[in-house]
Amino acid sequence: AHVEKLVALADKMNKEGNRHIVLGVLKRIAAETVAAPAVGVQPPAPQANLQPPAAPEVPPPPLPTMELAEFIGLSPFEVAEVLGDPDLDRKEPTAQVLQYGNGQDCVLHLFLYQSLGAGLFRVEHAEVLPKGVGPSAEADCITALLVRAAAG
Repeated sequence: AHVEKLVALADKMNKEGNRHIVLGVLKRIAAETVAAPAVGVQPPAPQANLQPPAAPEVPPPPLPTMELAEFIGLSPFEVAEVLGDPDLDRKEPTAQVLQYGNGQDCVLHLFLYQSLGAGLFRVEHAEVLPKGVGPSAEADCITALLVRAAAG
C-alpha cells in the first residue's frame, strides 16, 4: 500500500512538472520494492545442486572365446593372428608343432601337418593341458591365451 501511494505521488509530481521530485520518489519506490517483497509472493525455492545424471555403467566387453575344434584347419599365419607368436615352434619335414602357454596353468599344443600336394601346413590336431579337469578348465585355458594375445 505504501508503494502505491508513492507511485500516485510520482504521477502527480510528473503532471505538475516536478521531474526532480519524480526521480527521488521512483528511487524510493525501487528501494522499498527490493527491501520488502510483495505480500503473498513466495521467494523462489533454493535450487538443488543439479548435476548431470551419472553415466550408466557399461559392462566390460565379454572375454574372447574359441572352441578347441575351431583351430582345426588354420594355417600357422591364421593361428598367429589369433594367438600371436607361439612360445614354441618346432618344425619337422612334414609336421609343425606350435605351443602356447600362459606360464601358470595351461598349455595349448597345435599339431600342423602338410596338406597333400599343396605344401601348406594346417592344424589337424589340437589339445589343451589345463590345470584342472573338464570342459570349463579347457575353455578357461583357451580364453586366458586369447586375452594374453589381445593384450599384446
